[in-house]
Amino acid sequence: MLKRNYLILFAALVGIGLTTTHCSAELVITFGPQESITAGGNGKLDVFIRSDAAQSDYLSLFSAKFQIDTVTGGGLEFSTSPTDPHFQSPNYIFAGTTFDGLSSTVVNPQTIVAGDGTIAPTGYVIVPTENRLLTTLEFDASQVAVGSQFQISLINDADTMFLDDGMLSTLPVAATSFSSSRLLSVTAVPEPSSAAVLGAVVAGMSLLRYRRRNTCRIRQGVVRHG
Repeated sequence: MLKRNYLILFAALVGIGLTTTHCSAELVITFGPQESITAGGNGKLDVFIRSDAAQSDYLSLFSAKFQIDTVTGGGLEFSTSPTDPHFQSPNYIFAGTTFDGLSSTVVNPQTIVAGDGTIAPTGYVIVPTENRLLTTLEFDASQVAVGSQFQISLINDADTMFLDDGMLSTLPVAATSFSSSRLLSVTAVPEPSSAAVLGAVVAGMSLLRYRRRNTCRIRQGVVRHG
């Protein structure tokens, strides 16, 4: 976290006087569709950003804290070694201009802070009214029981900030970004043995039908030529 704060401070100092601050609308942060995570494995959840008005926002740097809250069961954690797959997505808000110095930091098993900035010549990217990928959260479900459910939320505290193109002030974030959450459900791994048995049964029935058809054709041929 200390490293992150130093980087944010450094970026802010570099940005002083280099750009002109634009007016802004509110940012809206939303989660991707409801996801099911397989017990004993891993999972991912996309988080998106957009501007809520035709007047665009100009974003230079962000930091966003996310938290896991247990609804039923327990054991879901953020991956201890996040790979930040959103960096490679063409829909990523900083695609092609990522600072790549503010990668995700796990605060504790249920809390993570994602962040990044841009090295675009302008010093900012435009946040459109259409959803752009902000980050991809990665989960560890290795200790989670089937049927467990969890809420994922964006936390409104000092670790969540979106800096404008001058990096001197924060962009306003819509209240719905903090009141909305995403439900994650943990499902069982499909049993390979059951799938294999079902496949064998289907294959056997198909073979039986094939043999019966051939037997009927042979008998019909014998009758016609007898």
